[in-house]
Amino acid sequence: MFPVAAVVIFLEHELRSAREVEVADQVRRQAQGAASEMGRLIESVRTMLVAVAVSPAVLGTREQCTAYLSEVVRRLPQTYSIGVVGPDGALICRNHLVEGQPNFSDREYFKEALASHETHVGLYTVDRVTGRQVLPIAQPNHAQNGSIRNMAIAYLDLEYLSRIVEQWDLTPGSSLTVADRQGVILARNPLPSQFIGHKIPDQFLPWVTGSTPGTAEVLSQDGATRILAYVPAGAPPIRGLYVSSGVLKEAAFAAVNRSRIQSLAVVAVGLLASVTSAIAAGRYFVRRPVSHLIGIADAWREGRRETNSARPSGREFAEIAEALDRMGTELKTRQERLHTIIGQAPYPLLLQAEGGEIIEASESWWTLSGHTPTRCAREWVRNAFGRELEGEVDPVLNPFSVPDGGRSTRAERELRNVDGEPLFWEFGVVALGTLPDGRALRLLAAADVTERRLAARRQEVLVAELNHRVKNTLSVVQAIGMQTAKGVHGGQEFSDKFTDRLAALARTHDLLTRSSWLPVNLRDILDAELSHFAEPGRLEMTGPDIRIPAEVAVSLCLITHEMTTNSVKYGALSHEGGRLSIWWREGAGPSLELEWVESAAVPIVQPTSRGFGSRLIERTIASIGEGRSEFKENGLHFSIRVRLDSANAAAA
Repeated sequence: MFPVAAVVIFLEHELRSAREVEVADQVRRQAQGAASEMGRLIESVRTMLVAVAVSPAVLGTREQCTAYLSEVVRRLPQTYSIGVVGPDGALICRNHLVEGQPNFSDREYFKEALASHETHVGLYTVDRVTGRQVLPIAQPNHAQNGSIRNMAIAYLDLEYLSRIVEQWDLTPGSSLTVADRQGVILARNPLPSQFIGHKIPDQFLPWVTGSTPGTAEVLSQDGATRILAYVPAGAPPIRGLYVSSGVLKEAAFAAVNRSRIQSLAVVAVGLLASVTSAIAAGRYFVRRPVSHLIGIADAWREGRRETNSARPSGREFAEIAEALDRMGTELKTRQERLHTIIGQAPYPLLLQAEGGEIIEASESWWTLSGHTPTRCAREWVRNAFGRELEGEVDPVLNPFSVPDGGRSTRAERELRNVDGEPLFWEFGVVALGTLPDGRALRLLAAADVTERRLAARRQEVLVAELNHRVKNTLSVVQAIGMQTAKGVHGGQEFSDKFTDRLAALARTHDLLTRSSWLPVNLRDILDAELSHFAEPGRLEMTGPDIRIPAEVAVSLCLITHEMTTNSVKYGALSHEGGRLSIWWREGAGPSLELEWVESAAVPIVQPTSRGFGSRLIERTIASIGEGRSEFKENGLHFSIRVRLDSANAAAA
């Protein structure tokens, strides 16, 4: 029915459009016809005035002129009065006696006709003597030399004009208006008495003063909507008068509106019949089978569906019912499989719904935590953590603080078992969307890391004990060395060197112990040796962060210690103003490239003999890489390249 309704509406629109064109053409023809009639009327008056102006009676005595004009007025009912004036505006004669010597030079129609030398239609005027409503028309009479000899003036009776307008054949609901060029109404049909002498509203004055005819839809002065055609006062066939013709829109479109109502009524009846039939058929052929299918889906959701129960009628709906049963069976199988997976998972798993309901939990969750199984998450949190769930933003205590689509980072928490003993679990929370009832769903996975935490604590204790024991061992070695050196010539020197070397090893041992014997930063090794000797401002170290394996760090510590000792005793750090610059970078291999540059303030004397420290440096460098030294007047320049790969580190 909708296409039918669309066709009917389209045809009604076309009919209305055609009627609009027809009505516009009708009022346009009425307006043009009325304008032509007014033109003929004005032309007849003009012809009469031309004849009057040259009549011998007018050129005779005043009595003869008055008698002649009285006879003309009697024979021409459209004229209320006729007069003849001179070019100076003085009255020559009139069809009735006038007291005094009136002058018309101040009249608008006289001045316009005098200036244009042509017939001029004046404005709406009320006679000063009789109060009669008239329209003056002035016709100049020219002499042979072209000057104006006199001017004949006729006053068109507006009552006569209204009678003529009332007699014009107008279509039902139409109106006709005649106005002067300032918009004052001269005649109207219908209701002339209500409009003559009144001015057309200002919003319509542009039509009066324009130069082009036109049509428009307006709300006229009588309160009715009209389709109007107008001929401006400045447009032919008549200049000086405005003519408009309108027709009531309601009357013009009455037949179209009746046709539209009838068409829409037919469409509405057809649409109502179609909808009623569709509803009746839908209830029987669609709604009942669909309700049956919804019942099957609800039965599967509630877990009470039997596959051999009744099916809906109709082959298509029966196929849908079979598909629902297959889907329900598969979902049930998956649900049972998920139940088995979660229940028997070796790691603690818990499925929790928004509101605190525990949907599913693995047996290991209760076994490892030591708490009695429950369906209330708040109860489990209270038993395991000793606090309430409300207000928590912790993803473990309140997993719904994790947004949909998000996943919490691993979080380790301490809880208590049923005996109050501490347990350490590592948790993860995953958002799983929502349940059919709209509640959010979250999965908590946990791993019992209690043994790992305890082992870490034991390891910390053991490392601290080992560190203590190694320091004690180094102290014993130091004491033995010192005692041994006492009985040897030059033993004090040996004792100092031996003590310094053991102290360097102890400092390196501290660094490695703090890092659990993992690779240490090169800058930390250099700081441990040089911070005891170099004053602030005399030492510059530049280079990236490079991690040194533990085995290489011990050798590099011995080398740094010997180099620092030599610089303090014999090199740049032995004098005021001396500086030491160390810079390094990471090379290929991987490897460490280090430069040791001394800058003394005074000349340095190169040693003539090689001591135990120099031999120690050479042998240690050979075990971990390669080096090169150059002694200059301002100090030692030393380069070393150390291999950092694990094989060489092990060899070192």
